[in-house]
Amino acid sequence: MRDYLSINRVQLAYIIPACLYTLWQASIGWLNHYWTFVTLGRESAALLYIAFFLAHAIGIAAFAWWLDHSPDITRVKKAVLISSLLTAFLTTAMAYGAREMLALICLLSGLVSGLFMAYLSYFVFNKIPANQRGITIGLSAALGVALHFVVFVLLVPQQDGSILYGKTYFTALVVLLLGASALYLPVCRDYLWPDYEKDANPNIKPEVLRPGLVILLLLILTGFFLSFGMQDYAASVFWLGGEDYLVYTRLFLIAGLIGGGILCDQSGKHMVLNASFSLLAMGFISMAFQYKGAYSFIGYSCVQMAGAVFSVGSRLLFMDAAQFYKKPALICSLGLVFPLVLKQVGIISAEILYKTFGNVSIFIVSLLAILAALPLVSILFEKFRDTIFTSLRMHTPALELSSSSDYSPDEHSIPADCPEPTKTEAVLVEIQPDAASDQVSWADTAKTFAEKYHFNPRESQVLELTLHGLSIADMAQSLMIAESTVKQYIRQMLRKTETKNRRELLSMLIKEQSANL
Repeated sequence: MRDYLSINRVQLAYIIPACLYTLWQASIGWLNHYWTFVTLGRESAALLYIAFFLAHAIGIAAFAWWLDHSPDITRVKKAVLISSLLTAFLTTAMAYGAREMLALICLLSGLVSGLFMAYLSYFVFNKIPANQRGITIGLSAALGVALHFVVFVLLVPQQDGSILYGKTYFTALVVLLLGASALYLPVCRDYLWPDYEKDANPNIKPEVLRPGLVILLLLILTGFFLSFGMQDYAASVFWLGGEDYLVYTRLFLIAGLIGGGILCDQSGKHMVLNASFSLLAMGFISMAFQYKGAYSFIGYSCVQMAGAVFSVGSRLLFMDAAQFYKKPALICSLGLVFPLVLKQVGIISAEILYKTFGNVSIFIVSLLAILAALPLVSILFEKFRDTIFTSLRMHTPALELSSSSDYSPDEHSIPADCPEPTKTEAVLVEIQPDAASDQVSWADTAKTFAEKYHFNPRESQVLELTLHGLSIADMAQSLMIAESTVKQYIRQMLRKTETKNRRELLSMLIKEQSANL
């Protein structure tokens, strides 16, 4: 656990501004609701609240598209500075706008603030290793939500005129701090403005558009966040009996963000996404048994945890997919844009269903959305594995044992419990000059070898990834499974081939390759 909670400077360079962004987003949503409610009335306030987040999603996508064209870094800095100043001004103006002017202010503030999250997503994709992204995203979001909960709910829960003005100025200050953190804080300055060159796995190359991955992701997001939006509406309207009772489920949201980030880094995302769907369904069923009281509170707490875990896992999946596209910032931002849009669509759908058919219709449609999306999770991960595996095979040269044998097998062999190779072991394996031109032969040999020893499909993939020199951590990331699962596959392969370690396994494979040449 200590490894997953240790934070380095690069992670901190993301966490500080991302925490401020989350605090601003939660605060501006709260202010949007109350100022428009006071000025325009309940119905108009709800519509404007939804329109604000749609505008924010458009802003994120537009700035992500711009970032993918690799603009001059000076222009990006100027844009962030102007964006933070303009957003702060619009936030303050929200307290003084009247009717149509207030609506315009809300929409513009959502639009111009999109640059922050578009760039922060691209920073995570470029500068933070894949096995540290989950806790980085989860912790930053959890801190932002926690600060908002303390300031807006626990310390200053009132909503009278003077308090509303004070909270408005506080939110404007937050967005100014966000701009300052991106430009001037020493911990961020050296890392937040890197050259626009991707530091991800160099063996995975951006290809032409692969629609299958993103389409599956969007279908899964549609099912989850439509259901989540419906449940969010239903809970606040008639299940939990008002926001005073609802707000304390934020504690479970905070816990879910941190826990989901750790689980994504530690155990892979397949289990995490399935668990989030299960929590969503369990929470809604629990609320259905009792409209108010403990069951209802526990049920919506499960829904909040599900939303937090799923949001972290789905964002990481979009980052995994981005490595296959020529516009990675845009793909990364889709993990933010679509939840914002789909949750609002879910809220609108729930209101229509509730007024037309009653609360039972919300329950039925929400569960149908979950059931429709859940089977797609397994299909998505198989698609990811096949795509990553194919790309690695195409772009990574195979490895072969060194011809020099001045070593002791007992000293340098790789034990069956599969620790990472030591620095000394690395000399046992070297890239052959013509290995890249012989990929088909190596793949055929690995396939024949796997069939001979009755390897299952996942063991066959682990064998070929081992042949291409990937570490256990890289294999786990590529196959989207836990490192312990990779080690278990290797143990099974060693048992089936009656070898003691991976070195002997590779030696046996190379002998078969030589015999086939």
